[in-house]
Amino acid sequence: MKDVNKAFDCVFSNFKKITPVNGLDAANPDNAMQNNYAWSMTEMDGYIYVGTARNIPYSIFSNQVFGDIPIPEELTPQNVIMRGEICKIH
Repeated sequence: MKDVNKAFDCVFSNFKKITPVNGLDAANPDNAMQNNYAWSMTEMDGYIYVGTARNIPYSIFSNQVFGDIPIPEELTPQNVIMRGEICKIH
């Protein structure tokens, strides 16, 4: 069985860090859990770029889109960072 964590580890995969914060890093699950939606994807010069949206479920709960529902602990990062990221895959 393939090790899922290695798929998102820059040492073992073709992912390359091009942003200051690497949200596809299995070593930092708090940050990785915040990249929970692929917002965009494109190919250019043999690379695939994936733009991620951050904390969509957390944002929905914290902005009370569906009313005053408590935010589940599983969706609450320790250090909330709302900036999206762009990941480059070669």
